[in-house]
Amino acid sequence: MTGITVPGGGLEQLKQAVLGREACSACGACVGLCPYIQCVEDRVAAVADCRKTDGRCFLFCPRAHAPEDPPAGHVPQAFEEQLGPFRRILQGRALGGALHRGAQHGGVVTALLLQALRSGLIEAAILTRYTGGHPETFVARTEEEVQSAGGSKFAVAPTVAEVNRAVAHEGLEGVPLGVVALPCQAAALARVRKVTALRDTLRNEVANEGAEQASGGDHPDWVERPFPSITLVVGLFCTWALSRDGWLQIARSVGGDSDEPSAVVRAEIPPPPANVLELDLADGRSAQVSLDEVRGHIREGCRLCADMTSEWADVSVGLVEGKEGWNTVITRTEVGDALVEEAARAALIQAEPLGTERTAHLAGASSGKKTRARETAKERGLSLPYLPAQTEEGREDD
Repeated sequence: MTGITVPGGGLEQLKQAVLGREACSACGACVGLCPYIQCVEDRVAAVADCRKTDGRCFLFCPRAHAPEDPPAGHVPQAFEEQLGPFRRILQGRALGGALHRGAQHGGVVTALLLQALRSGLIEAAILTRYTGGHPETFVARTEEEVQSAGGSKFAVAPTVAEVNRAVAHEGLEGVPLGVVALPCQAAALARVRKVTALRDTLRNEVANEGAEQASGGDHPDWVERPFPSITLVVGLFCTWALSRDGWLQIARSVGGDSDEPSAVVRAEIPPPPANVLELDLADGRSAQVSLDEVRGHIREGCRLCADMTSEWADVSVGLVEGKEGWNTVITRTEVGDALVEEAARAALIQAEPLGTERTAHLAGASSGKKTRARETAKERGLSLPYLPAQTEEGREDD
């Protein structure tokens, strides 16, 4: 078996534990599975009651369950407490044609997706791009569409909901998919992948039992529902994300004389001591917004997130602090490690060890986010099953 048992929860249990509560990250994992859960902008809500007690909505939710066991292919090494399971910690940058105008930092995410498409590891990718000044998820099938999604987005988009929609309405069931995900979304996709493996096991059991016994209802009905075939998850580093309303307020604040939000084509937070969000606008202007103002729009669910480095992805990518034009790259599974190696051989990226000092700094930053999440939960009197326990070895003194 896969390590996940058949669930004992449905929409009612999901509402009690997560939906409409501050722990919800709006990852979208529960959206698009049935008519009873809908997403409006960056808010997920139940719009009707459901009597099912074994729903995929509850099983997919990363915030309703304890942390996963490490997926197959993870090889824990040093700093596991702070950074999660990993194989290698590198610094990298895109090379040649893989480095394009919209790339963020080293452009490694786009380069890895290009290699994944060219190698056949994926046939399509679920990505996020700016549309009308705000982030929008979409299905990318070509290299040009992949490159159109370059750059960081600081507002939430329900990425996993787009996975569900594409499988249900665009015939992508069984099509190998890649997804670029924030940490909360990568955690949801890890659950989806494990549940998919469980579904396959249960289907085999049904086949072995025979049609007569299989019709007796011993297995949940979601066993026969459409499931995605996720073959690659590229996780992004993330300390927080903004609400959609907050993002639009910021975009309006730099709009000059217009009350309409400015169309943002690129956003960036430079390293300390800078304390601003830098925005490149579609009309050619640039603007800066104080991070003190920006932080007032952080989603509450982000304050209860303990994962900075997308620990449940195949490969995780962030910036290298103090080294412009480079990404930190953490390979976590055999799939992710092999993809980075292939991209290097194809001269799409340059990759080398991150180094002890920078790795230690990254581990400290990651540990700090875990500590803040636990402290926030404690201050609010919340008992959240997804927050891992703090060990004495990994405890921060500050």
